[in-house]
Amino acid sequence: MTYHDYISALPLDDLKLIASTLEIRSSVISRARLIRELPNHILQPGFIESRVDSLNEDEQDLLLAILFAEDKGYAFDVRKSSNDDVADHIYTLLTRSLIMGRREHFHTVEYIIPTDIRDILNRHVTRQISELLSADLVQPPKSVGSDELMIIRDLFALLNSVQYEPARLTDRGILYKRALENILNRLESKDNHTSSSLNTYPDRLSLMLDYCQSRRLVYEEESRLHCSTAFEQWLHLPTTEKLDDLLAFWYSKHKPLSPQTTSVIGVLQICIDLEGINLDAMIGLTAACTPGISRRDATLEHTRQGIRKALHELAWLGIIRQHDDTKSPSYLTITPLGKSVLGNRTWMEDGAWTEQIIVQPTFEILVPRTLNLIIKEELERFADLITVDVTSTYRITRDTIYRAG
Repeated sequence: MTYHDYISALPLDDLKLIASTLEIRSSVISRARLIRELPNHILQPGFIESRVDSLNEDEQDLLLAILFAEDKGYAFDVRKSSNDDVADHIYTLLTRSLIMGRREHFHTVEYIIPTDIRDILNRHVTRQISELLSADLVQPPKSVGSDELMIIRDLFALLNSVQYEPARLTDRGILYKRALENILNRLESKDNHTSSSLNTYPDRLSLMLDYCQSRRLVYEEESRLHCSTAFEQWLHLPTTEKLDDLLAFWYSKHKPLSPQTTSVIGVLQICIDLEGINLDAMIGLTAACTPGISRRDATLEHTRQGIRKALHELAWLGIIRQHDDTKSPSYLTITPLGKSVLGNRTWMEDGAWTEQIIVQPTFEILVPRTLNLIIKEELERFADLITVDVTSTYRITRDTIYRAG
């Protein structure tokens, strides 16, 4: 909604308060005229930028947190505030018409920024943040485009393995060790299967299983995990839609548990055109602008660790890529596919997937990692997967031919 849409719903007293704060002449007292004059006043060139620059540091951090929340809103519980000054900062931003409030629940107000003001703020903030976060790269990062598709290929491997060999479960719905090892052996991302958490499965596999269950791609029946008919629909989705849905699931899963999630996505969207993003500077900015986290808490290691975890999982999803260079500070880049999902940038699927295979005289078939998933699904109907390495190796036997028939 635009600024005009919001103020049209405000009572006259609130409009007068905003007008007095914006130093609009007192003779304009008609509600209709205020609704007409306020947008003209606040949207004039340079006005919003000057208002933002006049805010103190804490108020600017809060404004950034609300900006990063986008349409989802920055929730504020009036009963329990972690920072006594937050209410005062919100009042300042409200009276300066930089934010608007909407009440979703009795005690909770969600604050958002009107779309036309957000566009101006994004341009203003992007210039400032770009200077802060831009990484001075010694050399451009090497392109490894196939890595950003790894999560899609691993999801396919998980679903296809369950389709042809439903995984056995224990009585608590947990995969047997043998079934778990069989699935892990089919995945490319073996280096990411270590975890310091107490999850039942390795972190990356837990994320994929939770996603498959939430989208009803798998279901339980007779103590086994089966692949549903929704797999066929998922298989034919464009790659960007697959990743967009996966990111939406990741966001909805983590937002209630980790407030840093919203800020991480918001910062990445603002930095979408940067060639490289300084990792330490980004973590510091994200911590300072996370809803519900005070400036003192933002310096604590557990807060920063939560941001690192979110970035690590976004790297799993192929949204970003982290780089550790001995010649320069650690930095990250947003992948071309990530830019498409986060910022509606053009990403050409042509060339991302290949259709080339190599058939050996030994009845073995070598396929690249980026083999088109629809072709790969057809291949697995009449061949067994033997190894997963730089390439995947399949073997055709009499049993696999009978199975295909």
